Amino acid sequence: MRGAIYSRVSTEDQDYSKQTNELIDYAKATGIDIVYTFEEKISGFKNDREEFEKLRQLTKDDIDIILVWELSRLSRRSIFLQQQVREFADKGICIYSKKEALRTLNEDGSENQLGMFAIGITSMIAEQEVSTFKARTISSKRNKILKQGYSYTYAAPYGYDYNTETKKLSINDEEAEVVKRIFQLCIDGYSTYRIPVILNSEGLKTKGGKNWTVSTISSLLINTVYKGVGKLRLKSAEPQKGKKYRKILEYATVEAPAIIPTELYDLAISKMKERTVRSKSAGVKHFQLLRGLIKCPYCKISYTYSPFKSVYCCHDRYVKASNKTIECKSKSIKSHKIEYIIWETVKVLYYKELANNKTQENLKPLREEIEELEKKIAGLEKKQAELTGKANLIVNAAIDIKTQFPNLPELYTNKLKEVDSINKEAGKYLQEKETILKQIKSKESQIEAIQSISDINSIVNTITDGTEKYDLIHKVIDNIVIYNDERTSSIIIVTFKTGQVIYIGYYSSRKYNYYTIFYNSNDVYFDTEKKKGYIRTMIQASLSSFSLATATKEYSIKDFIDQFNQPDNRYYF
Repeated sequence: MRGAIYSRVSTEDQDYSKQTNELIDYAKATGIDIVYTFEEKISGFKNDREEFEKLRQLTKDDIDIILVWELSRLSRRSIFLQQQVREFADKGICIYSKKEALRTLNEDGSENQLGMFAIGITSMIAEQEVSTFKARTISSKRNKILKQGYSYTYAAPYGYDYNTETKKLSINDEEAEVVKRIFQLCIDGYSTYRIPVILNSEGLKTKGGKNWTVSTISSLLINTVYKGVGKLRLKSAEPQKGKKYRKILEYATVEAPAIIPTELYDLAISKMKERTVRSKSAGVKHFQLLRGLIKCPYCKISYTYSPFKSVYCCHDRYVKASNKTIECKSKSIKSHKIEYIIWETVKVLYYKELANNKTQENLKPLREEIEELEKKIAGLEKKQAELTGKANLIVNAAIDIKTQFPNLPELYTNKLKEVDSINKEAGKYLQEKETILKQIKSKESQIEAIQSISDINSIVNTITDGTEKYDLIHKVIDNIVIYNDERTSSIIIVTFKTGQVIYIGYYSSRKYNYYTIFYNSNDVYFDTEKKKGYIRTMIQASLSSFSLATATKEYSIKDFIDQFNQPDNRYYF
């Protein structure tokens, strides 16, 4: 016989090797060839188990028998267990439970009525026992905590130690000082992002010896145990998929030794909430790059930005749809997508102009700085000229004194000292002038480097500021209109202030996001009234004749943009 083994334990700390090994020994003793082994660590109360699902996919062509250590390994839920036993029996696959010594099928493949009945009774009793045991355990735990004053948890939070003898929490003095500091930092305006940076830079670790994180700080700050009120979880919600956190739905309060006074705890929580509100408000405030540019093709008004869905949409349709006079079929579009498309399109069409503007913008401050430095040099030269003139006057005076009053050498010497002092002062101006000239030369080198950049795109790509993008887009674009006839494709018509019109075919789905660009012309155009696209082409002539006749073909929006949807004309994002 070909067999499969299914072993299961409920938690990561448990080991299923004992189950598997005993079943392997049983298989060898009974001549069963084990071709599949499924093992997993997950609660038997969960029906969506990955390894068990693999087992369920097997058929009679794959195996003849399934070996389990006991029935509860298949499921802890009675109804689900019986459903699975019936499902395998219908496939002709027998289930054997070693502990209960039960088989669902006889050796000839017929159903074992006694075994099936016993499984039904055993599974119901087992489920009831588990439920009763859980309730009894929870009740006992709550009684010891609420009536006898035990700790609400045996896993002591940071700042506390758990006494295994008294079953109570006690303050860990060293950790408590860190807790006090964390709350004070929060009160002083430090965010949950900055606090862990400070603690980690000082080499402080969590109770588990790990670095502090935003989540560990946040969890610590909202834990009421630090003001002396522990929360015993009575009822909690199921964790989200892939998460461990369970939201507390009902709890009882338990007294604990306080580390933080209640008023300081409440103040810290208040400060943290204020920062959270400000942060969320700042996050909602989106810089509307295309504000006022997108026009509704039906209502003829500008799209507005919805911060709740992060989309541009027609105000009349999505906001105040009560007083419409016409039917609006416009669709909203994600702000980050349409903004990316338009900005990239502007870059493609106007990159030379944008690069030139950017170059001039980068050069302007440098030139202004040079002008200011040149003004300083002019001032220095003026002052230097004044000092030089003054020194010349004194030198001439000294010569006259020496000629007319040879018996007064001290007067002559004093005059020369004055000249020497003036020359020293003039030297300072000269030194400052030389320093400024070096600065000017450096600025001129930067100008030369900017002007010599050969890669224009590298200049354009330095434009990242939202305000800068906004100004440039609004400088060149007159309006944007979006038409849809299918959920995954749209045509975006962009009219530039130069009169140029371009079409953007936009494709969006869960698998891909890309767009194509093509241009309006006499042969390719879109009728905004009919919401149809038109392409004029030459009529193919016969082999015996030549013709210049043309024909214009009408297309739906999707078919129109599909005509230009070529791999080399796609811009993915």
